[in-house]
Amino acid sequence: MKSFYRVLLLPVLILTVCPLTAADWQYYYRRGTIHYNARLYKFALEDFSRAMEINPGLHDAANKIAGIYMMKKDVLKAFGYYKKSLEISDTQPEIHLETGNIYEYFYQSDTAFPHFKKAAELNPSLAAAHLKLVPHYIRRGDMTQAETHLRKSYSLCRDKSIPFITEAEKFEAAGDIDKAEAQYRKALRNNPADIELRFKLSRLSRRKGRYRSAVRYLEGIVSIRPDSESAYLQLAHLYFTAPLSGNKKMMIDISLKSIGKVLSLNPENSSAYILLGDIHRYLGNTVEAEKYEAKAAELGAGKTR
Repeated sequence: MKSFYRVLLLPVLILTVCPLTAADWQYYYRRGTIHYNARLYKFALEDFSRAMEINPGLHDAANKIAGIYMMKKDVLKAFGYYKKSLEISDTQPEIHLETGNIYEYFYQSDTAFPHFKKAAELNPSLAAAHLKLVPHYIRRGDMTQAETHLRKSYSLCRDKSIPFITEAEKFEAAGDIDKAEAQYRKALRNNPADIELRFKLSRLSRRKGRYRSAVRYLEGIVSIRPDSESAYLQLAHLYFTAPLSGNKKMMIDISLKSIGKVLSLNPENSSAYILLGDIHRYLGNTVEAEKYEAKAAELGAGKTR
């Protein structure tokens, strides 16, 4: 055993007593990779950092360091290394995607957008980049580009999700909702651009009384499609009616914000006014409730004429 450690330490001793050469970065990079693959991330960080000191152009080492910091939830440090990696090589689609994600994490959507765009341009088969572009184009009012990127993301992943959807439909037909839901979730993991599948999973969650789960699926929809009138309306209903929190006032406030989103998308949505009437009746605001109920009736009558 002692001889094993002597053999292991010999290259390290040589490097510490001899001047470093340009080729020595390879030793540290290889050793860092071994540590990384063995999940010995502390040692991997040291090795990759040393390799970059010798060879500052090692963008792959920067990416691995960033990945380790992401696992450690140190987003700021990871961000620095992703940016350094792109300074070395600007033609890395996955790293543009990661950088865009971090800009969004810091609520810098406008800065995230060009990174998602670059990622999709560099690798047209990167489904996640296309999906990330959808809400950005919707907010810019460019529905043609939004639909194009949504369809692209969906089509790239569709074949991977179909087997799970097929299994889920069998379980659903047999009345086994739990197993159906599990298969639909697998399908969604394989194709996050499947908006209808998110709606289906939300409905199944509501049937089983898993209201927080139902909300998460709908929130996932509006994060991709901030123009989804139906998703905002369903969220408004859940926030008001479902037992999501003991703080009823807070949930009503969130519900009202969702109704506001619905009406900003469609000022003539009668269902939104009906829900506003219900909320104000619950709050004891009879005058307000009657006003919204009358508006809903007016819009409903207009549709029948």
